[in-house]
Amino acid sequence: MNALTGNAIQGSLAAMLGRLYPDVEVYRDAIPAEPPLPCFVVKLVDFIQSRELSNRFRRVHAFEIRYLAASGDAEAMQAIAESLHEHAELLPVEDAYCRGTKMRQETADGELRFYVEYAFRVMQEELSQPLMQAMRQEERINP
Repeated sequence: MNALTGNAIQGSLAAMLGRLYPDVEVYRDAIPAEPPLPCFVVKLVDFIQSRELSNRFRRVHAFEIRYLAASGDAEAMQAIAESLHEHAELLPVEDAYCRGTKMRQETADGELRFYVEYAFRVMQEELSQPLMQAMRQEERINP
């Protein structure tokens, strides 16, 4: 099953943040004990795979993007959230685009938390099995 992975989507999100905010550090999953502020943290928070039909599956990757601000400026965080809504909607990943859904945000304790899900379908390769066992045929003439 060759398909998009959570790591590929997470890398694309981190790259998008790096392009939008080149002066802000972007971390994937974990941050150092004393991170330089401001910074972003991109984390995969949920992954669901469900079978739809035969060898077809639906995958949903849910991500959290945290913005840790140097100051608790609500206006700046709102501007960043609006930018994330705009740019996370159609994310280029490898040779395809993923559409972000269920986007929402919350601010608490001086940090912005932005949530987005990317859902897509994948197909598992069918196992090639022989249709019949090998058959051996012999002829004899009895004397």
